[in-house]
Amino acid sequence: MGIANSMWLRVFTVAMLALAADARAKTDADACPAAGVSWTIENLAQCISDATKQIEQAAERSAERAKLLARRARLYEQLGSMKVTGSSLLQVELNAVLADYAAALEIAPQEATIRYDRARLLLRAERGAEALKDGDILSAQTPDSINYQTLKGDALAMLKRYDEAINVFTRAITLAQSCAEASAIQSEANGFRHAFDPPPQTKEEALQEIEKMKARPLYDVPEAAVVGMGFPCAPSPNNAFADMVTMKSLLYERRAGSHRALGNKGAALRDYDYAVLISPLREFGSLALCELGIDMQDDFSATENCRRVFDFNTYPVLADGELAAKIGAYLLEDGDLKGACRIAFPFFRPDATTPAREVHPKIKALQERLRGALKGAGLTRCDIDLGRPPVTK
Repeated sequence: MGIANSMWLRVFTVAMLALAADARAKTDADACPAAGVSWTIENLAQCISDATKQIEQAAERSAERAKLLARRARLYEQLGSMKVTGSSLLQVELNAVLADYAAALEIAPQEATIRYDRARLLLRAERGAEALKDGDILSAQTPDSINYQTLKGDALAMLKRYDEAINVFTRAITLAQSCAEASAIQSEANGFRHAFDPPPQTKEEALQEIEKMKARPLYDVPEAAVVGMGFPCAPSPNNAFADMVTMKSLLYERRAGSHRALGNKGAALRDYDYAVLISPLREFGSLALCELGIDMQDDFSATENCRRVFDFNTYPVLADGELAAKIGAYLLEDGDLKGACRIAFPFFRPDATTPAREVHPKIKALQERLRGALKGAGLTRCDIDLGRPPVTK
């Protein structure tokens, strides 16, 4: 293949990957603001106003009206998220979102996507009993859905019905495994099917092929032979192998949380260990192992896992001041000054604001202890020199 043809093939491949990612991420709310436009409070408010006008023009109990109500609900949710920090929503937006979802489901009670979005929001608002009702309906409609089983398990855990949550998470883990295996087989079948497809030879052919791909599903239709192998879950656009491995990791972590809540630390440890083993984001999964190791006084494992959490100074992990101070104090007592420094004086800032956790009284106390420890060790700073005064002074 010539250099020019090779270049167009690489361009085509990158474009296909981007196209798949865009298609996966797209939701109804993405229609406004327009693609490429940053979401702000002002343009979201305008989008909500536009959606309201469309709702008023739609037939009273039409499918289009239900779709528009759900779209406006997602816009309200995004607006509420931008107005506050953390996982909460302003009450006014929360009420508006739930009202729109309720109106949409009254028109179209079988629309699983709308019900799932509402249940997810109810969990976020810590309204587990209501979320469980939606989870039960969704699971009854589609028993083999991993997402619906996970939703139901999360709601049960929120309600402290841990034994039931463990059973649901276990079923979801079984489904995730079968999906991953079936998807791996299907991936091989797809590879053989397209092994001899001619690549685009010119820029124009590559662009034409991209346009054709926009109307195709993200994944090939499952082979009848794969579906007929008896997997509880067969390949589909929503269960690619890599996605299922990630989902398995999250499910093991969720089940571990319920085991831990019941006091079964051994089972929790096994689940957390496996979740970290297969996770593509091991530093995040290691947080639970770190905290559990501290509680179990398993010093060697706790130190290893706590250090892994902050390998990249994982900032979202530091949002909980109480937990951050607990880990920082443990590392300091273990003699890991640098590890404790990463918690008490994080040198990465995602924005110009001061995180709430840095004014936590236990973080302040940890900072004072660290200043003394650094002085005793003959050190003057523990952050990276970025050309600004040391943060400890």
